[in-house]
Amino acid sequence: MGRRNIHYELIGSILLPLSLAACSQEPATDDVGGRQSVDFTTYLSRSTSAEATTGSTQSAVASAVSRASTRATTPYYNIETANDLRLTGFGVTAYTTGETDYAAGKMEYLPNFMYNQRVTYDPASSSWGYAPLVYWPEGKTSFFAYAPYQQDASERLTAMNGSTSFPGGNSHQGDPTVTYSVAEDPTKSVDLLWATNTEGLPWLNQVKPTVSSRLTFYFRHALAKVNLQAEYVLEKGTEEDSKAAANTLVLIDSIYVEGDEYLPSTATLSLDNTTASSPLWSQPSGKVKVAIGASALNSLYASASVSDADAFKKLRSEGGGLPMILNGGADKATDILSSMSTPAGNATTAALMLIPSSATSSTTATVRVTVVYTLVSYDENLIYNNPQYLVFTRHQRVSGSCTFSDGLVAGRVYSVRLKIGLHALRFQVDADNWQEPVGFSPAVYPWTTGDGSDEDLTIDNNN
Repeated sequence: MGRRNIHYELIGSILLPLSLAACSQEPATDDVGGRQSVDFTTYLSRSTSAEATTGSTQSAVASAVSRASTRATTPYYNIETANDLRLTGFGVTAYTTGETDYAAGKMEYLPNFMYNQRVTYDPASSSWGYAPLVYWPEGKTSFFAYAPYQQDASERLTAMNGSTSFPGGNSHQGDPTVTYSVAEDPTKSVDLLWATNTEGLPWLNQVKPTVSSRLTFYFRHALAKVNLQAEYVLEKGTEEDSKAAANTLVLIDSIYVEGDEYLPSTATLSLDNTTASSPLWSQPSGKVKVAIGASALNSLYASASVSDADAFKKLRSEGGGLPMILNGGADKATDILSSMSTPAGNATTAALMLIPSSATSSTTATVRVTVVYTLVSYDENLIYNNPQYLVFTRHQRVSGSCTFSDGLVAGRVYSVRLKIGLHALRFQVDADNWQEPVGFSPAVYPWTTGDGSDEDLTIDNNN
């Protein structure tokens, strides 16, 4: 009898359908016993080109698992490419149901084929591997996956299949789930992705192939991503204001973000989504609360960066301080959160990763934002000031509410511009599509780029 391999491809592009061969077929090779192993290969697709790296389908893959890196603390994860996924790995859960179809919502299935199986990438062989190796069963098998892989509960991924001990979730009957908790510090945000087939639905009721084939997982972002930008608005724009601005830095002390009841702090993601390309969230609880202090701010815009005149001059020479514009002038808003790196080492900026409003069945969501900032002015005549030459106007406070009329949508990245002034805080919101899927053969979809919506709200100053 012939041995058959099923391959899992990883396509590393964000929100790009694969124009590569989705399911290649190869002649079968004979092997004793006719068993067919479940193996992994990887395909990477780009927006304008595609490269395929077909790894060996070797059975001895324990070395790939042993060489995978682990991290003791919760890192900042923003999984944008296949290279990012290669460093985080992903987890697979699979169910065999004989001749019976797997159906969403039925509380009778146990993960009897794979449970949170760690899949890692071995750069030496350019292949994905796992251990122990398993073989196709008779009957129907359904596959589910998530990323980044977690062996046990963490600050962000707090439960699997309802169990805060991930290994304990293997006795759960029903659809596989992961519970997520939003980070209160954006530098500890973790991207969460789930896998689908090419149609945006789970790989349900697959049967042992008659020829070698590749089953592709497309990983999609289950969260909404919010970038924070800011600028300072000179409301009068007189010549005197302009001269004063040349020797003044506007620096942020802290930012507080609080969501309404439609932006939960915790919810549970089912890996068995029933609407194509849309994550299935449930059990929302709490309200999002994010506190951004000096450690999460880009030092160019943090008030903690200025303690004396020398620090002021250095920061000013480096382009520090919020950009200043005249009221009604062209936007110069800049990213204000800490610079970070993706798992693959690509430069990025810390961001809020939030559970989408669909978790509460709402089509709207509101956040209340409070910005505390300090004005630091330099004057050579103020030699007796302490510190010399500097005047601090500390702890100015503006706050207001920003409503997302369509709610926060999974897979979208929102750029929220904070227009800070003495008497008001205004918002402008641009919505783009985050790179969406990553695939099993894995493919990563980018946060997508879609139609943007701008909101410009004026809020009374709260001191």
